[in-house]
Amino acid sequence: TLATYAVVTAVLAVFSIGLYLVCRRYSGVEIAAEALLALFFALIGLIGLVWLVMLVFRNYAILKNITTGIYYERYVDDPPPDWVERPARTFNNLMQVPTLFLFACVIMLLTDYADRAQLILAWIFVVIRYLHAVIYMVWNYVPARFGCFVISSITLIVIYTRLILEWI
Repeated sequence: TLATYAVVTAVLAVFSIGLYLVCRRYSGVEIAAEALLALFFALIGLIGLVWLVMLVFRNYAILKNITTGIYYERYVDDPPPDWVERPARTFNNLMQVPTLFLFACVIMLLTDYADRAQLILAWIFVVIRYLHAVIYMVWNYVPARFGCFVISSITLIVIYTRLILEWI
């Protein structure tokens, strides 16, 4: 509904102000770039966990005759129930925007560029992606999922903008 998306928009506006304040307060506060490794591995851990859930759900569905392996050969006819495929769609999502985050981490590690603001932004991104994955697999409430997607995307844009501005 319109009211739901008005709330999501208000949350995004407040979040954007929060990002600005984080950048303003913590820009230039030096940290070791290696501090980003925990975030890198936290996101890799999420990807691995979602992959494992996908594997278990799909195999369970086949073993219990909820679906057949034939569906997975061509992905047509008799799709499995939504709960079986949500982990797969979540895994697919984690192969998209989060890979850009992992690339940003590699750039920051290789160039030894990281400050406290980048670290906080990176933690925000990872936490929101965990939240997005849980919402998608468990609840699948689209406004909440959309909000998490937009918040993580805005955060990633800020991370890349700060990286680019560092080298201009």
